[in-house]
Amino acid sequence: MERYTFENAKSLLGEELQFRLPDAKDSWDATVITVDPSPIHGDEWEAFSMVIETDQVRFHPNDHYRFELQHEVIGKPQLSCSPKSPNTVEFVFSRKK
Repeated sequence: MERYTFENAKSLLGEELQFRLPDAKDSWDATVITVDPSPIHGDEWEAFSMVIETDQVRFHPNDHYRFELQHEVIGKPQLSCSPKSPNTVEFVFSRKK
């Protein structure tokens, strides 16, 4: 998780990454469409959200998901997310520095 940082995630804007269910073999492609700092992001906290978009999976609006993201810049973090639309999900992340 040390590679999953605001700066690294922000560098992926417009880039493609893969995601999958943690125990699954198959992965899907998605594009990073937004990376935004949260109000507490700063000297004490690293806090941000990232939205990915895909046309390979449909997300149910009332579900929450846990995916493993895969990209050389951020590694393979496992994160929970919530749907924003049928083809986008948002990961909200924070940690004390």
